[in-house]
Amino acid sequence: MSESTIITCRFCQAKNRIPFETVFHNISLAKCGKCHEALFVAEHAALSHLSSRAYEHRFDTQAMESIKKIPGVDSVLKTLIKESYERANRLFHKANTVAVTPKQLPHLYQLFLQAAYSLAIENIPDLYVLQSPIVTAYTTGVEKPFVVVTSGLLDLMTDDELVYVLGHELGHWQANHVLYKMASRLFSGAASALAEVTFGLGRFLTTPLQLALLQWDRCSELTADRAGLLAVRKVDVAICALMKLAGGSRSIYEQMDYQEFIRQAEDFQLDQDDSTLNKVYVLLQVMYQSHPFPVWRTSEILTWVKHGDYLQILSGQYSGNYEEIEENENFSSH
Repeated sequence: MSESTIITCRFCQAKNRIPFETVFHNISLAKCGKCHEALFVAEHAALSHLSSRAYEHRFDTQAMESIKKIPGVDSVLKTLIKESYERANRLFHKANTVAVTPKQLPHLYQLFLQAAYSLAIENIPDLYVLQSPIVTAYTTGVEKPFVVVTSGLLDLMTDDELVYVLGHELGHWQANHVLYKMASRLFSGAASALAEVTFGLGRFLTTPLQLALLQWDRCSELTADRAGLLAVRKVDVAICALMKLAGGSRSIYEQMDYQEFIRQAEDFQLDQDDSTLNKVYVLLQVMYQSHPFPVWRTSEILTWVKHGDYLQILSGQYSGNYEEIEENENFSSH
């Protein structure tokens, strides 16, 4: 793995070598060695026409391809969720949370807009705050998606870390994850209920699809982590947010060091690479979880950055959604 990457200047086409350590500083200040123009987009500038294909994790792609091989899976899941879960889910959140608007929690609303603007998302979903000590956020709703953050998350995260988390959730929306993530949650609950009433026999029927959805669910988090990083554009902030998810507390946070957490993630990756049995143990531990371990997520973020793909996107070299826009325009014209 290279500790530097080559970035081509978008103005003069000169090639510039960027050390890995640069990503922990304000990379928007980096200049081309030849023409002295900025190599990367400004910190809060929009990544125009950004498509999730530009940052989609290969594990996400592979797991989704496996699910979509099931005949009619899209239409079945949409019908199932729309008829049995969608309306009740939205009503619950409208009745049990605080809606974030320009007048209600305006600072949080501005952070949400900032994350959306950075990812070139124009039609943003609704945002709600749920009273809960659990530090989490999620995106839900198929017909009309919305994002939920908990009060526990707001208490623990800094503004920059919130931009990362909000960008992560918006990444799920931009990458069209919401249908399958809702299906994963709904199916896991239904599978458990079916197993109980059939004395465990129902699990033989439901487990293969349940595990496939959960496997993809975990992989989709890696894609969304990349979206969060593209929203905040500070690698140390992304690592700190994941460190807090792993073991953060306001009472001890001043003693925590994100660089030590990076070393922990690197050690974990070495353990994974060193032994197939270690990989099996980790797989068994997360098999029925919707989220991968925060340390592994940190390792995957660092790998993406070190390979240079993150900086390539910030330098303006990425696949856009021009084809998607053209298709939508053609569709609406008929």
